[in-house]
Amino acid sequence: MGIFYPTFSLQQVYTDVTLSCGDQFYPAHRLVLSSCSTFFAKTLEVSGCKAPTILLHGIDQSTLEQLLMFMYDGQELVIKGSRF
Repeated sequence: MGIFYPTFSLQQVYTDVTLSCGDQFYPAHRLVLSSCSTFFAKTLEVSGCKAPTILLHGIDQSTLEQLLMFMYDGQELVIKGSRF
């Protein structure tokens, strides 16, 4: 995992969902994902699995990492010249 999660997430305490993007897996928390994203809220709502793995295609790993940083930390650094 190439990003800096807050300590709670870094320790993977109580993670109950895994995001798969490219060749990386990102343990996460349903509560955080569904609170920040209607996509994740709807996806997790229909999932009958206790610890689902959500496969994300068509998204760059660095973009997902930045989104997760924002979801967990509430801020993000956007570098001039980036695609955002």
